[in-house]
Amino acid sequence: MIQGKSTVKSVPQRKPVTTTKISNTSVGMVYTPPDCAMHYMGALCNPFDANNGACVPADLFPLPSQKTKTFVRGTFALGTTGYGFISANPLGTNDNAILGCTQATSVGGGATSLAAYTNTVGHFMAQLPFSSADYASGNVQYRLVAAGIRVKYVGKLLDRNGVVISFEDPDHQNVNLSSFDQISANPRSELLRVGDRQWDHAVCYSGPVTPSEVEFIGNNYYTPGQTPMVILARGLPGDVYEFEYYQHTEFIGSIAVSKSKSHADGPSFGKALEAVKNATEAKPLKPSLLSTVWDKFKAAMSKSLPQIAEMAGGAAMMLARNPAGGRMIMHGGASLVGKLLNGGTDEHNKVRMLTAPIVEEVP
Repeated sequence: MIQGKSTVKSVPQRKPVTTTKISNTSVGMVYTPPDCAMHYMGALCNPFDANNGACVPADLFPLPSQKTKTFVRGTFALGTTGYGFISANPLGTNDNAILGCTQATSVGGGATSLAAYTNTVGHFMAQLPFSSADYASGNVQYRLVAAGIRVKYVGKLLDRNGVVISFEDPDHQNVNLSSFDQISANPRSELLRVGDRQWDHAVCYSGPVTPSEVEFIGNNYYTPGQTPMVILARGLPGDVYEFEYYQHTEFIGSIAVSKSKSHADGPSFGKALEAVKNATEAKPLKPSLLSTVWDKFKAAMSKSLPQIAEMAGGAAMMLARNPAGGRMIMHGGASLVGKLLNGGTDEHNKVRMLTAPIVEEVP
């Protein structure tokens, strides 16, 4: 030490933590939602921007799987009467039409069932790694994680007009058996006018509705031509729309490659699905509902945390060195959208399980 000077050790200030408080004074713990659940919710709400690597974090068959994010892009047109559509069938095969849509020569009106429109065309997803023959051989099975369609009018701005309607059948029944008029009258559909938005409309798969949609299966969930979600358009004959369809899929089997760890987190998986289904009671799922789904997920987890805390309470109190109890808080995270959409990072593979939450002392 130099004479006349002293060394003062600075004490680092504790940085404030952005949290969402949950009213509970019986335990002292900090809960961070598992990254796999965050990624899954992000992929459901916004499959377009979510990173590859999302899995279904269900207790049923959390097997190492090949995880893919694939897409197909193209255009469709309104038919001779000014009606048109694009519908999606989330298949696991690259040699079956995954999308069906109208073109300028298609004929059908407001009362015509979508299946009866003439001159429709199909689009395949060549990026999917397996064909129907691969499934028939029994060497591969798949499970749908997330999917979505978005559309944009790309004709002359001077001629821009019309409406677009998105719809996902809540029971994943075949929407192709319904007409434009029937779907537009359904209270769960959403109508928007063609405008200045980056995309005029979008509709996303809102998660499984039957146990078979959580399992890995050796054939397609839906038969070719049976589509659970659709975007309809009405305007001038020949109006052109650009579309993008994205799909996140898991594969298992002897010919699946580059398998990575999958996660089983029943409580958060159930609450994530509950949040999505609650947010889509009156309208289809789309990226703008991401924050609503997150808020509903937090609310649903709030009701479950006391039971989780009861199981982990003893260890939590010791780790927190706070035997007198304190406040229970849930971290919202510094970048919520980043965590929701980018869970496929290394952090996703080091997920902290819900039954072993991070515990900190709460001042």
